[in-house]
Amino acid sequence: MKLDIERRDGVSICRVSGELDASNSRELLDAFDREFADGVTKAVFSLEALDYVDSSGLGALGKALKIARAKGG
Repeated sequence: MKLDIERRDGVSICRVSGELDASNSRELLDAFDREFADGVTKAVFSLEALDYVDSSGLGALGKALKIARAKGG
């Protein structure tokens, strides 16, 4: 998985490419946690370059959504 994060107008734009699976889903959540720790409350995920996602990857995206909602995003 490759993860590129850019901030634009207070929104984190997260571009995920490659494969998102059990071996790297924690990395995605850790990056997302860091963004919210820095005060970001809104995020957009671009998944168009994602080649494969398993249930762990989907779970990580769902957890990211829960974190965002809890932070008011």
